[in-house]
Amino acid sequence: AIIRSIQVLPDFEADRITVEVRFHNPKSFQTEAAFDITNPAGETGTLVKNIRLDKENGSYLMTLQLDGGKVWSPATPALYTLQVRMPGSPVAKVRFGMRGVEVEKGTFRLNHVGFKVRGTGYPWFFNFQHGLPAHPVDHRAELTAIREAGFNVVRGFGAPLPPHILDLCDELGLLVLQET
Repeated sequence: AIIRSIQVLPDFEADRITVEVRFHNPKSFQTEAAFDITNPAGETGTLVKNIRLDKENGSYLMTLQLDGGKVWSPATPALYTLQVRMPGSPVAKVRFGMRGVEVEKGTFRLNHVGFKVRGTGYPWFFNFQHGLPAHPVDHRAELTAIREAGFNVVRGFGAPLPPHILDLCDELGLLVLQET
């Protein structure tokens, strides 16, 4: 059996996360999995759980409480890392921020606070008029320049932004409107 994906749904108000781990597994699969959570300060805690999946290609759902959770915002982009280890499977890892987004009567709110959106497009693969660059593109430098120019939201053009770009946006404090 192997880990197929991890989804994390943060609840910043209650300092907890709901974790869904999806597997490629045989019927009546049982194992011991280790869940390592690293907080923004670099401290790691581990929870070991016995997992039993009755159905083939099943999923495991659990809720974890975080003590003193740090909230993600553009000013303080605090990120957590969840890593799942299981015998016979590659380690699966996901980074996430404790945040909540809502729109109420035309007002965009981030973590229940009104938020002024200052956005721009980010054509991450159209920079060279559909040609290949002569040298590797430094996406971190590009996104840092966007952030320093006063923008707090980027929208990818033409296609969904890939995971490494989304990770950089999380690190730099940029919200993303993802193309569908």
